Amino acid sequence: MKSVFPGAVLACTIFGNAVAANVVAPMPPAAAQKEASIWTARVLDRYRYKPDGLPDGIGKRPFDRFVESLDPQRMLFTQEDFAKMAGQRAQLDKLADAKQMEIPNVIFAAYLSRSIALNAYAQEALGQPFNFNGNERFEQVRANAGWELNEMALRALWRRKLMNDYLSLRLSGMPEAQIVPTLQRRYERNLQRAQAMKSEDVASIFLDAYVSSFDPHGAYLQPLKPIDRALAGTMFGTGLVLQRKDDLITVMEVTAGSPADRNGEIGPGDRIMGVAQGTGQPMTEVVGWRVDDVIALLRGPAGTKVVLDVLPPGAARDSAPQRVVLTRARIELDEQRAKGRLELVRHGAVTYRIGVINVPTFYQDFAARKAGAKDYASVTRDVAAALAQMKAQNADGVLLDMRNNGGGSLIEAVDLTGLFLPGAEVVQQVSYDRKVTIEKAPEGIPAWDGPLAILIGRRSAAATEIMAAALQDYGRGLVIGDTSYGRGSVQTIINLNRFAVAATEDMGELKMTIAVLCRAGGKAIQPAGVTPDITVPGQIDLSGNANSDPFPGAACKNQEIPRSTNLAALIPKLSKLHDSRMQANHSYQSRLAQQTREKSLMSSDEVSLNEAERRRAFMVKPNSDIAQMQMAEALQVLSDAVDQMRRR
Repeated sequence: MKSVFPGAVLACTIFGNAVAANVVAPMPPAAAQKEASIWTARVLDRYRYKPDGLPDGIGKRPFDRFVESLDPQRMLFTQEDFAKMAGQRAQLDKLADAKQMEIPNVIFAAYLSRSIALNAYAQEALGQPFNFNGNERFEQVRANAGWELNEMALRALWRRKLMNDYLSLRLSGMPEAQIVPTLQRRYERNLQRAQAMKSEDVASIFLDAYVSSFDPHGAYLQPLKPIDRALAGTMFGTGLVLQRKDDLITVMEVTAGSPADRNGEIGPGDRIMGVAQGTGQPMTEVVGWRVDDVIALLRGPAGTKVVLDVLPPGAARDSAPQRVVLTRARIELDEQRAKGRLELVRHGAVTYRIGVINVPTFYQDFAARKAGAKDYASVTRDVAAALAQMKAQNADGVLLDMRNNGGGSLIEAVDLTGLFLPGAEVVQQVSYDRKVTIEKAPEGIPAWDGPLAILIGRRSAAATEIMAAALQDYGRGLVIGDTSYGRGSVQTIINLNRFAVAATEDMGELKMTIAVLCRAGGKAIQPAGVTPDITVPGQIDLSGNANSDPFPGAACKNQEIPRSTNLAALIPKLSKLHDSRMQANHSYQSRLAQQTREKSLMSSDEVSLNEAERRRAFMVKPNSDIAQMQMAEALQVLSDAVDQMRRR
């Protein structure tokens, strides 16, 4: 086969002839992947929402996204490589011929060849002593680092990486005799996982990169492997939403009602360093692993235990990890449903009764509804029931807790808003063909007409933002917390098999944005998000994506929104009271300062390779919970509002 990637064999020249035999031949793409590529490109081009002025894609080109998916830490490819690959970069801009799927496999072959060379170098270099008394530094947060110029610069980078990994284990307290064997196993296992990848895995990574270059909210969903289909319904997880950040698997969210949520010892920002299949079993280090591979380790039969070695937010990666034991279980919908409770809030000489309703997601049991069940699960129904309970308990106000609520059903978002704003125009939707529709809440009697607030955070997105924006625009309720994520779009999932004339293999599915959303008055939700009326800081955004979405919002129909209350007139007074409390709350201020240091450490580009200097960089997990502090202050803000309303 003639190579379409002239630089492929260069991956093995770094260390001379010793690894020349490890040049990897490209795998031929399977017929299903070839056909999937054509239909992915056609459907994406025809039906995706195209932002005005950006019809040909958003952000990085498919080639660049694919290479970064393979080498996110920029440890394998060089600028010289990319200069030789200029033709391949252009060829992958638009998929129109099934033969183009050969190119990702050839690039992957070069990636794998260089991975073999890296492993060979690492195994050899670990036999030599390192000097940790100098002034060298290592850029360990390399997601935005520049690519090294050539092979010589790349080799120097690898040496510093080895030093950093060695020093991290030494500072974590690992016995000296175990460090080299541990690192040797780490690099060998990372290589083995890369070598185990099939052509369908490479195709999936590339097609996902291709889709996201045109649609940042889209994705290519790889077909389930036969073993996964066979085990479906018998394997359960922990409820952790993970993302790989700077070579470490980081917890982004904890699913409500999940084993991790019930355990309470692991949360957003924690980094998983190792996984063991039960207490007393050997720990598998997962540094550098792909998220899908770690998820596979976390899954298992219900009732079995999985043990995690975890680094808290802000803790240096040199620190000794904490051990967390979780019991796998099915996450039932009932455990994720909205629930209410009554909080007694001391406010000066008065105690107010504040109903708090936690809304983790906008859910609806579509299958039960379609089957005609009258009692199907619905977040609107559950919140309505909770509000009725609050009324019966003579609540003075209601606070909707929607932090970390990433969205869900658009229908439920509109209906739930209708509990407080019946008949109101809630959100505008602009489809891929530029048709504008306005979603209106059902008519009726408000389920709650008393003081109302909604608490949002950096990870509140989509449906949560729709509701928060409507309550804010109509003046129906206070918005408290942090600026939301800024994601107002509608996706659909399309099974690509429907386009095949005679598909013998599964081609996977395409997740694609088909519309964007605007507030009722016409202002786009993304990327700005919803700005709270009263800012009460909470957890930092760990993804680095909040309010930086490259997908611009649409220009919707501008219209005046009638204010249902005079709440806006109270906001200056509420802000003054809040600011005064925040200044006096030294514990909160200390926690915010600690959080700032945590974020700085987690995003720090460089660390010292000098052992004495490195030992001074440790941080520990604070005892106080910023989420609890945020809730306590939100309750005080709503109590202020209740108090001010009663004085009028």
